[in-house]
Amino acid sequence: MSDTISRNDPCFCGSGKKYKKCHSDINPKSRAALLLKLNRAIDDRIKGYQESTGYVPPCHSGCANCCFEDFSITEIEFELIMRELKSWDGKDVERVYNLALDQCEKMKKERPYDWRNLEKNIGGTDTGAFKKQLEAHRLVQRNKFPCPLLDTDTNSCKVYDSRPIVCRSFGTAHTSTDESSSFEVCEHIPDSRQHAKITPNVEDLQESAWKFTNIETPSGQFVFQRAYPIYYWFRIFYNRTGEKKAQYNYYDRPINFNQTLDQANRIISKEVNLI
Repeated sequence: MSDTISRNDPCFCGSGKKYKKCHSDINPKSRAALLLKLNRAIDDRIKGYQESTGYVPPCHSGCANCCFEDFSITEIEFELIMRELKSWDGKDVERVYNLALDQCEKMKKERPYDWRNLEKNIGGTDTGAFKKQLEAHRLVQRNKFPCPLLDTDTNSCKVYDSRPIVCRSFGTAHTSTDESSSFEVCEHIPDSRQHAKITPNVEDLQESAWKFTNIETPSGQFVFQRAYPIYYWFRIFYNRTGEKKAQYNYYDRPINFNQTLDQANRIISKEVNLI
């Protein structure tokens, strides 16, 4: 499965551990591997910048303000979370599902317009629906409830090592948007321009994700894959199987983990009638 890496080689993720003791279940040329490498690159850039400059943003352990943000993540990011949940006790996984599904019901009642937009073209390639989703985020910014994966007793992330790109970079890095206009990032970061002066720019790394978060057909066409809030991903997976368990997409087949990116794209393209 590993193509060019042996079990005793350093893991592709950059942890320094041997492949067999780190991500031996993941093909180093898979979609999941590309995400893990990108996560490492983002973490390294942020850490390197802070060590070389001495600038440290106000983000700290115990602050969970951004965990109430109405952000969206990609399918492979959610699948990586699911991979971690596979090591949890089944009852704990079920509790997270129940919490996320309850949050969906709150959205349905309190923000019906935004909810209907989430329900539109589920899993499809409708970019218009996703743009409305982003507009709703800009208007609302925060939900009345936190991410279902937040431990509210300690204000810590339950899947910290598998946290999405937005969670790694929010507050600890910036993009060109933060430099071109001044706005409040959060209560502790009142000026985005000033914040940009003490954080590294990760825009190039974030943008590179589109090459593997979307689907490339055998003909070379990239097909947009919609991102969703974490609570809604739990609903999508539950509605597919009727089971509240840790599972990969495609009925718990690890296509994005044990296949190369090209192989996974080919399989998915065929199953969703892109070829």
